[in-house]
Amino acid sequence: MSYYTSQISSKLIDPNVFVSNLRCEFQLPKNDYGNRMRLENIGLFGGAPPEPSYNEYIGALASIKSIRLLNGRDELDACRECNRHLSFKRFNKTTQRNISYGQPSMKNDYALVYSGNGTGADAANAIVQGQISMDLGGLANRTVQTTEEATPKAYIDLREVFPFLKTVEVLPASLFPQLRVVIEYETDVRNLISVDNQTVTTTRPILACDVIEDKDLVMAMSKDLNGATWDAVEHDLIRIPANNANASNTLTSRRLNGFNNKRLMRFYIAKAPTNKAENVAAGNAVRGGGDLMSQALINEKFQVRINGSNKISRDGANNTKQRLSMLVDAYGECSTYYGASRVGADQGGFSIGLDGARNDYYGMYINDVVKDMEIQITRDTFANTVSANFAKPQSSGYDVHVFGDVRKALVVNGSDYQIVYA
Repeated sequence: MSYYTSQISSKLIDPNVFVSNLRCEFQLPKNDYGNRMRLENIGLFGGAPPEPSYNEYIGALASIKSIRLLNGRDELDACRECNRHLSFKRFNKTTQRNISYGQPSMKNDYALVYSGNGTGADAANAIVQGQISMDLGGLANRTVQTTEEATPKAYIDLREVFPFLKTVEVLPASLFPQLRVVIEYETDVRNLISVDNQTVTTTRPILACDVIEDKDLVMAMSKDLNGATWDAVEHDLIRIPANNANASNTLTSRRLNGFNNKRLMRFYIAKAPTNKAENVAAGNAVRGGGDLMSQALINEKFQVRINGSNKISRDGANNTKQRLSMLVDAYGECSTYYGASRVGADQGGFSIGLDGARNDYYGMYINDVVKDMEIQITRDTFANTVSANFAKPQSSGYDVHVFGDVRKALVVNGSDYQIVYA
């Protein structure tokens, strides 16, 4: 819109509180703000030669564990498990967008290029396979440097993690006079960089905001605030227990309480090992994405019960293509690769350099008010005595992270407001 260039000024705001590796808080001066907020200068520095690289899946953004948007003490929107959610958002983009936008903004290494044309008897041509991840700027663009000035830095549009900002165009000072952005940092180095034996420090970020100078425009835009609705991202967690024994169709059934009495529009699931040491291979090398991934299990089946009724017909989603199709129906296009959701005898890298079986996200569309929600996951388990540096989906326990979009609404009455579940 035209007012973006003629009636808006951009302000750079330094944090009022910054404790490296722990916490950062921005207290925005009282102004009429637009909904475009960008967090810039996100990065890590330190370590020692040979310098580590950023998290393979989401780059420097892996440092953000949690982020909240508040007005005084009122929480307007929040993204807990933010880096884990951003890892799914990276998966939930086209390959072209991951290449053209994801790599420069995140400093990640998830942009797939394919070889072969799918025809002919020659295997090199007949098999269309992931070959290499396209690299914009070279490895140096993703390598953590020893000084804050030299290290590559990322940025993010906060509308990516605050759906509230996609719904409202203006945050008027008369309604939101004490805006704050509060960040908590990731503390597990295995989720930050490519090795687990180096120490890194967070850079000091900057918040870029648009200030709308035209008061008449602010008043006109403010009329649309009453009745604004959005889908907030909320999180719950269940666990699949370890089972180091040969067993078929081992069922884990768990109730979730985090979405009770809320309209759940859709949800997705990410599975990570409960024993975080399994995210590290031999030689202190962290597996792709660290813990910010979703591990495929063996002969996995999935069912969800909402208010006592199964949401998937028959015996649930019992193959990877079915689960992926349900996810795409709910969330849109995803960029994946062969082996991303298939468990092999070796959990090593594929030809593209990304670990196999570690991008097995699934979910579905619900659009129902939840009174009772139950997740059922079935898998086969096998006894094993492999080393600690081997990922063990055949026997390990897993944290099942459930992210759901729940409907919220902003109700405005004069200079007062309420945020309620719609």
